[in-house]
Amino acid sequence: MSYTFRADLGDKQFVRSWKWLPESGEVTLFGAGEAEDIRYNRADVTPDETGQLAKIDQQFINDLYWMIFPFQAAWDSSVAIEALPEKATAVVPDAFAGLRVRYPNHAGYTPGDVYDLFYDESYRVTHWVFRKGGSAEPTRVSEWTDYETFGPLNISLNRPSPGSSVRIWFEDVSVKLSK
Repeated sequence: MSYTFRADLGDKQFVRSWKWLPESGEVTLFGAGEAEDIRYNRADVTPDETGQLAKIDQQFINDLYWMIFPFQAAWDSSVAIEALPEKATAVVPDAFAGLRVRYPNHAGYTPGDVYDLFYDESYRVTHWVFRKGGSAEPTRVSEWTDYETFGPLNISLNRPSPGSSVRIWFEDVSVKLSK
């Protein structure tokens, strides 16, 4: 899989281009600033590591989670997934249904975070609500729009935040299946 992650957070903008080979764990960050491409294997990054490689891996994980969050949640055995409580639907009242993904307080780059996924009748995510540290109030709400199909994956390429200038989107997406 390869893609360019773009974020406009109002006061900050980010553009990062990635190639990820899930079978081997190989990751490439293309053109990081003035530097050449950076290649590494995720197996070489230890949980307590600091420095440039750890920072790049955190960026990769952030961008990949934005790109394919439902898959990441399904693959991660440390998360708790539950139906959304009734009061959560007030955030996205026109949603068909939703799930809450809760990360444990002791794991990952963002321990204790909670994500609410709202989906439509086709089970396609329509909204993503982030609750930093499990806060009761949403930290960020994003719509998931502009779906395109890449191989077997149907991916939202545009994630605007309603009522704000914040937007996450993806360009140059390519998915190649392994044989």
